[in-house]
Amino acid sequence: MSIATRTIRKMFHLPTARPGARCLVPERLISQLIPGPGRITLITGASGGGKSRLLQEMKRRDAGAARWIDPRTIELPDQPVIDIAARAVPTAGGADAIAAALELLSRVGLAEAWTYLQKPARLSDGQRWRLILALAVAQAKNGKKHGHMQEAQQTDDSAATAIIAMDEFAALLDRVTAAVVARALRRLTDRSAVLGAVVVTSHDDLFAALRPDVHVVCDFGSVRIVHPPSAAAQNSQGRQRNNRQQNSCDNQVLLE
Repeated sequence: MSIATRTIRKMFHLPTARPGARCLVPERLISQLIPGPGRITLITGASGGGKSRLLQEMKRRDAGAARWIDPRTIELPDQPVIDIAARAVPTAGGADAIAAALELLSRVGLAEAWTYLQKPARLSDGQRWRLILALAVAQAKNGKKHGHMQEAQQTDDSAATAIIAMDEFAALLDRVTAAVVARALRRLTDRSAVLGAVVVTSHDDLFAALRPDVHVVCDFGSVRIVHPPSAAAQNSQGRQRNNRQQNSCDNQVLLE
């Protein structure tokens, strides 16, 4: 290690493990992080600390038990917001579709009449985020996908749990708008019998707005639950046991 790299580590209090270092995580811990209906898991930590790898492992461990929805795959066509939303809701069309679309949009905080007539390019970043969230919720409820606005085949069990997985959540939004979107997501999951969510972010200011059921921190080679307190205590005890059994990989998953 050069003098310069040692100086940087000391200056910024960086861990000795490099970003992307291997991390052994108990299988039971990963299972605890997969949210059921009405629940949100928040994953935080510095960039490169292992958040996205943990999310990928959660999806793999779930093994198709739930439908995972990535809002980043949702594309917004060059159409008015009301038309986009009306095509997303499972109705016969006409007035019913418009009413359902208005309800969907209002649930994510898009409630201004003028907004309904705008195309996505004319919306603010926060409004586009809320529109994408609305489409993700519609997809969770009925299995309709919105990439290029083409319908996917309906899932066999429309009541199965759907998990919205939001990596780099609201990363480009100002923090006030990010909190607004987080509160909208919390309201949506609270009111749904099928919807859960995983929020991944390097920001640490969304806990109050999101009110997650589980909060886990990834920190360059370690994964620890910090909320709820009971799970955090169990996780701490588990880490102590793992430290005493470092040479054993039984029932552990390697994140790399």
